[in-house]
Amino acid sequence: MTQLQKLTLFYDASCPLCEAEITYLSRRNQLGLLAFIDIHSTHFDPEQSGVS
Repeated sequence: MTQLQKLTLFYDASCPLCEAEITYLSRRNQLGLLAFIDIHSTHFDPEQSGVS
């Protein structure tokens, strides 16, 4: 059996369309394989994430 890897989705919580999609995906994330990070959050550090 293949081991599934966790994925991280970066999103913009100030975007209503993005927020709606993340809400939808969050409800379907029963296995906890998706992590959601708001790029405007104080917890988001682009340098640590390797993105700009």
